[in-house]
Amino acid sequence: MRTLEQDYDLFFIRQDFYDQHLQDFKEELILPKLDYYQHPVYSSIHAISSYQTWKITFDYVIVQQACWYENLPQNLQYDLLNEQRRNHNAMMYKDNLVTINFWHRMPKSWQDEMIEGLDDSFSDVRIPDNIPERMKEYPNLLFIALNMVNDLSLIICFLWLKRTVIIYLTTKPILNLKGIIYLRKINGKRNF
Repeated sequence: MRTLEQDYDLFFIRQDFYDQHLQDFKEELILPKLDYYQHPVYSSIHAISSYQTWKITFDYVIVQQACWYENLPQNLQYDLLNEQRRNHNAMMYKDNLVTINFWHRMPKSWQDEMIEGLDDSFSDVRIPDNIPERMKEYPNLLFIALNMVNDLSLIICFLWLKRTVIIYLTTKPILNLKGIIYLRKINGKRNF
């Protein structure tokens, strides 16, 4: 069963918020952005996907156990909630910050609605008829190239497949299909 339940509540804050509330959170675990991304537990794929950290503007992450947020004084809850809105934290449902505690209290219909709202839309996976003839011999690579979210994910996929590929991409070619991907033979060997 799919869930957005987390092991820890994460609160993404900017430098100015940190400076303003340093005394309020002096005993809390606050990680700089780089340390957060390098931490294997706090920046798990599930957490990154649920919070959609690639969309969040932040300098620090407050890491907390369940119920910490709910036990803060009202003024700090309000400030932290507004900071999450300002930074585009995806773990929001209507006007509520979705913490571990809030998630457990949400009706299943709200949970399902929130999950569906964060899902990517389906893509058309058919290979276009107007692709160059030389590309048709690589249908698996075309499928990957046409369905990657961005250039970085395409390159990571090729590396994962352990293929040596030289890729020249124009701006957002995967998304709008206006770009051209050149797959080149290297050292006279076919690398695909």
